[in-house]
Amino acid sequence: VHGKNIIFAMGKCRNILMLLAIVMLVELHFCADCNLKSYGAPYNDKKKDTEAVKKAIKDCPGGKIIFPKGRYSLKPFNFTTGQTLYLENGAYLLAVTGLDDWQAIPSFPSYGAPTELQYESFISTWDSENVTITGDGEGVIDGNGLVWWERKNRREIQINRGRLVEFVNCRNIEVSKVHLRYSPFWTLHLYNSWLAHLHDFNIFNTLSPNTDGIDIDSTSFVVIERVRITTQDDHICIKSGYKKYGWEFGVPSHNILIQDCLFEMGAGVAIGTEMAGNVRNVVVKNSTFSIVANAVRMKSTGDMGGIVENVLFENLYVKLAYSLINFNLAYKGGPDTAPPVFRNITVRNVNGFANKSGTLSCYEKSHCKGITVENYNAWSIYGIACQYVEDNEGLRPKWCTSQPQA
Repeated sequence: VHGKNIIFAMGKCRNILMLLAIVMLVELHFCADCNLKSYGAPYNDKKKDTEAVKKAIKDCPGGKIIFPKGRYSLKPFNFTTGQTLYLENGAYLLAVTGLDDWQAIPSFPSYGAPTELQYESFISTWDSENVTITGDGEGVIDGNGLVWWERKNRREIQINRGRLVEFVNCRNIEVSKVHLRYSPFWTLHLYNSWLAHLHDFNIFNTLSPNTDGIDIDSTSFVVIERVRITTQDDHICIKSGYKKYGWEFGVPSHNILIQDCLFEMGAGVAIGTEMAGNVRNVVVKNSTFSIVANAVRMKSTGDMGGIVENVLFENLYVKLAYSLINFNLAYKGGPDTAPPVFRNITVRNVNGFANKSGTLSCYEKSHCKGITVENYNAWSIYGIACQYVEDNEGLRPKWCTSQPQA
C-alpha cells in the first residue's frame, strides 16, 4: 500500500509540475497589456519613441501594446504573433522621413528578383498569426507621405517607397477603428496571407501618386466592410504577382468580400495590373462611389498571363464617375505574348452618373468571356464601348453600344 501511495504522490507531483509549466508558458506568451505611458512615451522624439515602442513589443509577447493620447515620432517598426496595437483616442503615430531611417529590403518574390529592392513599411508584421491593429476610433497612423511624393516627383529615389501598414505571410488579421493617412506608397498591404477582417476605419490620401487604399495581394479569405477610402489611386486593388515572378510564386487571391464601403476621389475597386498568379471568387456589393475615375476596374497587360474569374459587382451607387466600368487589359502596353484571361464577371444593379457608362477593351487572342451587365441604370453621355467581349452565349453582348476609340 505504501508503494502505491508513493507512485500516486509522484504522479500527482508530475501533474503539478506540468500545470506550473503550462502557467509559465501562458505567462510567457500572453502577458498583460503594455501601456507606452509606462515607458515614458510619447516623447515626440524619434529615438526615444521608437525605443519605447520596440521595448514594449519585446516585453509584451502575445499582448496588447497601448498607445495613449499624444504624438509619437517613429521609425519603421515590426510587431509580431498574438499582438495588438491599440491606439487610444488622440494617439498620433507619425513616421519619420529621413532616408537613413528606412531600410531597403528585397522585393517580394512574386514581383521581382531578390536583388531588386524596396523600402520597408512603416508598421509591419511578418510570419505572424492573430495580429490586430485597432483602437478607440480616433487614433491616427500617418506616413508623412508628402515628403515621399515630392521625392518621387523629383526622381530622388530609385526604388519603391514603403507601404504604411503591411502584413506579410500572416494568418488571422484584423484592422479596425483607426485612421490611416498620407501613406508613402500603398496604404494597407496584405501579402501572401490568409483570413483577414478589415472593417470600420478610414483611409485618407490626397494629391498622391500610387497610394492605393487597400491592396489584397496573393491573399485569400478576406472580408472588407464599412471602410471609407479617399485616395488618388485604386481604392481597393486585388493582385497576385507580376508576370513570370507571379507565375512561379503561384499564390492566387481568392474568396474576397467587399461590402458597405464608401469610396471617394480615386480609381475604384480594381483587379490588376499584377494578377499573374490568378484572382477568383470576388464579391463587391452595397457600396457608394463619389467623384471617382471608375467604379469597376479591370487592368492588365498583354504579357501578364493569369486568370481572373467569378467576380460579382452588385448594388452600387455612383454619385459621379468618369467611367462606371473600365476594362483595360492593355493598361501598360507590351506585346500580347501571354494575354490574361478574364471570364465570368457580372455587374448588376448599378445606379449613378458618369461621363461614360463603360469601356471594355480585351484582346483578340483572349476575349473577355461570360461578361454580364444587367439592371444597369447610368445617366451618361456615352454608352458602353466593347472590344473582344462575349456574353455567356459566346456572342457580343446587346448592351455593347460601340467600339472603344483608339
